[in-house]
Amino acid sequence: MGNYNDINIALDVFSAFITIMIGSYLISRRNRTKENYCFIWICVLNLLFILGDLSDWCCNGTEQPWYPVALHVGQFVYYTVCAPLVLTLLMYVTEYLSRYTQVSRMYMRIAQVIAVLHLTGCFVTPFTGLYYTITDENIYKRGELVLLASVLPVAVYTLTTLMCIRYRKVLKPRIVIALLSYVWIPLLGQGIQFLFRGVATLNPAITLSVLFIFFNIQLDRDIQHEKDKQELTEANIRVMLSQIQPHFLYNTLAAIRGMCETDPARAKEAINDLSLFLRVNMDSLTNDRPIPFEQELRHVRSYLNLEQYLSDSNLNVEYDIGTTYFCVPALSLQPLVEMQCRRAYERKRAEEQLLSELRKQSSITG
Repeated sequence: MGNYNDINIALDVFSAFITIMIGSYLISRRNRTKENYCFIWICVLNLLFILGDLSDWCCNGTEQPWYPVALHVGQFVYYTVCAPLVLTLLMYVTEYLSRYTQVSRMYMRIAQVIAVLHLTGCFVTPFTGLYYTITDENIYKRGELVLLASVLPVAVYTLTTLMCIRYRKVLKPRIVIALLSYVWIPLLGQGIQFLFRGVATLNPAITLSVLFIFFNIQLDRDIQHEKDKQELTEANIRVMLSQIQPHFLYNTLAAIRGMCETDPARAKEAINDLSLFLRVNMDSLTNDRPIPFEQELRHVRSYLNLEQYLSDSNLNVEYDIGTTYFCVPALSLQPLVEMQCRRAYERKRAEEQLLSELRKQSSITG
């Protein structure tokens, strides 16, 4: 199988390159979620796993002075890193499933117990040849009990499959297929590599699984982005409807109809203000960014002008604007102004009631 060394090295180097690119991208995103941290660690551990495997294809059977050390260290890392790698993969699947339901910790505890046994075997292998041996000629050979090294990954793959089967009712078929692909692809690669010594299929299979996880993350992000856009649009509609209250619109149209007969010029101004007011509210449906304060101020001015028409100029408005060179969310100023108008109306109504009471008392005493 020595003829496959160059191909195996090329596959490992390509897998390492893909892993580094994905890991670097995720780190640059700075997404502070447990899932993201797990995936970053999967990339780091997979990279160590690949470097350990490269020691076999690059240093096995060579006579350079430092090659035996590199082969010993590389194989120790290769077998040892398997435990945290598959545990982190199981942790990632657990955190992903936690979005939809409460996941039992039994699966992780079982995997941790098997991982401890696996790591124990890794630490005794250099002295006992349990999983592998390296001869004096610097040749790697599988140990008689090398099959035990496959117990942990196979157990984690099985536990992950059982988790997906157990919680399938709360998951979409796309998610179930994605989660199962994370473990079945490495399982297939491990089976091929175990049966055919000299063919490096495990590392490319794990890297392909990492790619699938990355694609699923991006797909989830796109779906969430569309969901957020829809929620934002619905929120904008609610804000717009709350500001264009039916009674306000009806009263404004009634006031304009009356002015058409008594003061056509003023009615024309009112129609312009109403048109501007409605246009800004409609534009807010498709605008998800802050707007210049001047634009928001024009909208508020049109609203206050309409309020003045409704109150028959009893509403006194004073503007004291220091600066307008900043941005605000669309339709964010009107609720504050509307609240102040309501308070002014209530204060005026209270004053009128008090005046009326005083007049009544004055007429009675007189």
